[in-house]
Amino acid sequence: QRHMREQKDLDEIFDKGDLLSQLDNVSREKLLQVLQPIVFKEGTRIVAKGSVGEICYIVRDGEAKVHDIGTGESQYVDKIIGPGHVFGEMALLTGDRRTANITAITEVSALCLSKD
Repeated sequence: QRHMREQKDLDEIFDKGDLLSQLDNVSREKLLQVLQPIVFKEGTRIVAKGSVGEICYIVRDGEAKVHDIGTGESQYVDKIIGPGHVFGEMALLTGDRRTANITAITEVSALCLSKD
């Protein structure tokens, strides 16, 4: 019963995310097998700009602020992200350094995917 409820919650999160909503059921199931849950307290710096990206995150619950976004002369407006948002995927895929700070503005429950 609990597993079915968790699966439904995760399906809703996957459906909210641009990237995740494109996955078929088989791909979702494979991804779920390697995701690890993590919780960040309000005010926690989840990602530090300039750090090496070895983990990407999917927000399950809560909100985080993406700030100090950009590299060189390209700067962007801060934004708030919430359930269904994926972040850290570009640094994970490319090996480039993080291009923004991300800080929990409420308690954030997330799923993480490690490069390992």
